[in-house]
Amino acid sequence: CITCRAIEKYSQEVVDSLVASGIPADELTFKVVDINENEAMADSYEVTGSSLYLVKFDNGQETRDDLTELGFGNAKNKPDVFKQGLTDRIETALK
Repeated sequence: CITCRAIEKYSQEVVDSLVASGIPADELTFKVVDINENEAMADSYEVTGSSLYLVKFDNGQETRDDLTELGFGNAKNKPDVFKQGLTDRIETALK
């Protein structure tokens, strides 16, 4: 869908920008997961369709931040709002 492609594009741009600004690439990655090819992950995240999650791993602990609403509410028509919101959430998670 158009919105899905916008979310993917702008998410990658945000991650690339943050890595370029000095965040180590091994601390921040962007991954697209096809839930049809990875049903175990889909089940784990309880998703059945397009979603956006910020996942943090810290000392063996995983925390998930569901950003689907931020993405679908903004990426297509308000990309700057989406990118700033995503940047803010990532920066907060990395603290």
